[in-house]
Amino acid sequence: QHQIEPILIGTPLHDSYLKRIPAKIKTDFDVQKKKLQSKGIKIIDDMAIDYPDSLYLDTDHLNSKGSNIYMESLIQKLQ
Repeated sequence: QHQIEPILIGTPLHDSYLKRIPAKIKTDFDVQKKKLQSKGIKIIDDMAIDYPDSLYLDTDHLNSKGSNIYMESLIQKLQ
């Protein structure tokens, strides 16, 4: 009705965090991602971007410098 396009974004995760995600969760995530994409929903999956440790606040969050770098790349992808 309002011409809003949903876009799902998976932001970068530290490699040590990614390695701890159970295989079943990863598989289920991939299945759901494919279902949504087949319905035309745009998904930007950047969870496995390999940023150096210096850009992370912790294993789940980028620090301000990492966030700024990621936002620049995300803006380019959205244009």
